Amino acid sequence: MLSQVLELWPDDGPVLVARDGLVLREWRASDVPVMVELFDTAEIDRWTPLPSPFDEAAATAYVERAHRARAEGTLQLAITEDGERPLGEVLVFPGGTERTVEIAYAVGADHRGRGLAVRSVLAVLDLAAAAGATMARATIAVDNAPSERVALAADFRRGDVPLVDRSRKGYRLTVATWVRSLTPPH
Repeated sequence: MLSQVLELWPDDGPVLVARDGLVLREWRASDVPVMVELFDTAEIDRWTPLPSPFDEAAATAYVERAHRARAEGTLQLAITEDGERPLGEVLVFPGGTERTVEIAYAVGADHRGRGLAVRSVLAVLDLAAAAGATMARATIAVDNAPSERVALAADFRRGDVPLVDRSRKGYRLTVATWVRSLTPPH
C-alpha cells in the first residue's frame, strides 16, 4: 500500500516540494479564504468531489481532513510559486493496489494556462516514484478536456479499463482511467 511506500515521506514535519518554479506544500488554516476563491466555482463543482458551496466552513473542514489523511498516505498539496499564496491543488493518494498511486489536481481559473497542473503532477509523480511507487493512475471525466490535456502532457495514456458512468452532486459523468508507469523503460 502507498501508506507503507510513503514511509520515506517525512511524518515529523511539513511536506514541501520545490521543482520547476513551483513550491508544493501542505494546506494551512490561513489558506482558507484563498481556497474559497479558488474552489467555489461551477467548474470545480462539476469536475471534483469538493462540496458546493465551497465556503469558509467547507474549506476549514477540508484542511483538517487533509492533515488527518496524511497519516493514511494521502498528500493534498497547495500549488504555489513562492510557498505562500495557493494557486491550486495536487493530490497523491493510495491507488488501491500495491505500489500504485492515484493523482488529482485542480487549478484556480485565474491561474490556468501556465502549466501549473502539469508541473505539479510531474513533481508528485517523482516524489511517489522515489518512495517506491511504480504506477500512477488518474480518473478523468471524458468531457473534461483540460484535465485530459494535463494527463497527456504528464505522459499518461488512457487505460484499457472500460468507461464508467457516475452520478455525483446531480451531474452525470462518464469517467476514463488514465495510467502512467513510474519505472524507467528497459
